[in-house]
Amino acid sequence: MSENAPIRFFLSYNTADVAWARWVEALLLRAGYGIEVQRWDHMPRATFVRQSHLAASQAALTIALLSPQYRHNELSHAEWVDVFLQDLNGPRRKVLPVCVQPCTLPAALRGLEIVDIATMREPAAATALMRGVVKTGVVPVAASAEPLADGESPPSDEPRDSIDWSGLPADERPTFPGYLSMWRVPLDEPTDVVGRGDLVRQVRRTLNSGQAVALTQGKDDKATRVGAMGKTRLALTYAHRYRDRYSVVWWLRAAHPVTLAEDFAAMAGPILGESPVAAATPQRVAMVKDWLADHPHWLLVFDNAGDDESVTSYLPDSIEGHVLITSRRSDWAGTAVSLPVPPLDDSAAALLFPESSRVTDAAKALLQRLGGAPDLLACVGGVMRIQEMPASAMLAELDARMDNAAMPSLHHAAVDVVLAYLERASVPAADLVKLCAFFDADLLPTWVLEEGEERMPRRMARVIADPVGLARVCRMVSRFGLVTASDDVLSWQRAMQAVVRDVIGDEHRAYWAGRAVDLIASAFPWDPTRPQLWPTCAELLPHAQAALDHATTLGVEPQSCNDLRQRVDTYLRERRAVSGSCE
Repeated sequence: MSENAPIRFFLSYNTADVAWARWVEALLLRAGYGIEVQRWDHMPRATFVRQSHLAASQAALTIALLSPQYRHNELSHAEWVDVFLQDLNGPRRKVLPVCVQPCTLPAALRGLEIVDIATMREPAAATALMRGVVKTGVVPVAASAEPLADGESPPSDEPRDSIDWSGLPADERPTFPGYLSMWRVPLDEPTDVVGRGDLVRQVRRTLNSGQAVALTQGKDDKATRVGAMGKTRLALTYAHRYRDRYSVVWWLRAAHPVTLAEDFAAMAGPILGESPVAAATPQRVAMVKDWLADHPHWLLVFDNAGDDESVTSYLPDSIEGHVLITSRRSDWAGTAVSLPVPPLDDSAAALLFPESSRVTDAAKALLQRLGGAPDLLACVGGVMRIQEMPASAMLAELDARMDNAAMPSLHHAAVDVVLAYLERASVPAADLVKLCAFFDADLLPTWVLEEGEERMPRRMARVIADPVGLARVCRMVSRFGLVTASDDVLSWQRAMQAVVRDVIGDEHRAYWAGRAVDLIASAFPWDPTRPQLWPTCAELLPHAQAALDHATTLGVEPQSCNDLRQRVDTYLRERRAVSGSCE
């Protein structure tokens, strides 16, 4: 090989870790290795093993990116790992295992020195990887096969303590996929959270002081009696904004004992490098607690927690991470520092109005009427922005509805304004808001809508059958704060669900309660005795129970009610027999 010839590397990785592979490749190139990377992402087993033999004989170094996905891939078993071990006793190591996510190592690799960058930030990860490469005996070439760019320095034979991306266009720089090794936050970062910067920073300071934080409902004033102050949205904002400060960020649905237990125990999968498992047994819960006690840099978000025990029973005695709680309850003394989420002040609230309506006298009067409640402001501001409606016109709309005895509160009037707009703009979008009012406020996966397509009204069924159309409808309803939509889940505010049910009237309540039961019945597993189906059962359980409760209250008893109720009871009975007292 000539002095300027590229050094041949083989990156072995699971396709789920392609972002890591791109970052490693870019790092080695910037460090002056002038590498030739061989990738075989999609191959039959025989072809993969054959090419692995070739890599072992031809490549200067094989870098294996280890992760739970890599560990469980059928191509990651010992029969091909042995290929890479054949020359380990020689003068130069032929394989460098690099752990990019916490996982259990294949037996054949446990005797090797592992470069573990799973919980490192980018500069430290780059240094650790480069030092690991150099220790194998492979050093950067004296000069790259490509001419140096203007101002670019020749490569050094020493690993770099930082990454110099100068001269590389921003769109060509790979995103560092690391440090955050376990991330489960179901919703995207809200884009319309205003006036909360100081509170987010206060959350950060309090957590850094070693105390848990509970985001709670504000004092009982006219803005908070019905609506919500955006506690969950604030927790989402914090989790996304500070995600690079943690190695684990895990969202826990704390309103229901079953979903809380399942969500917590689900951490055992990535911790152990296993595929997700079904049963939240006391043993798995205890194992996760022990792991949390031994590891720092994690964030647990207990969303909509009801009491201290629902939080403290899942925390280790020694807490090395951060705990963030959202709750309507205000007293968390002894467990967390309560930070009441106040109404928005007028200057922040006005940002949710069209720019042309922010400083008028009518806008000031409207802001005073709305009282800084984010849910009200989202409803009203959403309609004003889309229809380019001045504040005076919105005031008239609300006043006209408040004169109607069927609209007992400003929240009811605002929701009626939104539904009236949606009925004109998109009937399926209006139908989605009505349907969601009969589920639980927890996360509903959008695949449930697709499963129950034939149970929906014809116009809505056509939208559900088209993924693009469904995404469009979800985005539309998200503009008004009634429903929060991500790529694959929907969420909503519990208080506003009750308002929607009031506004649509008795006849429509009965109809949509029946459709909600039908929809969950079509998605809930038919054989809930099988533990492998329990994650799906747990995911749908709050929605099944809410839909059944509404149907019973309204006297709606479609055939699917009995079927769904029996399956729910069977699941809970079987789960209790296995899970014991873990909830």
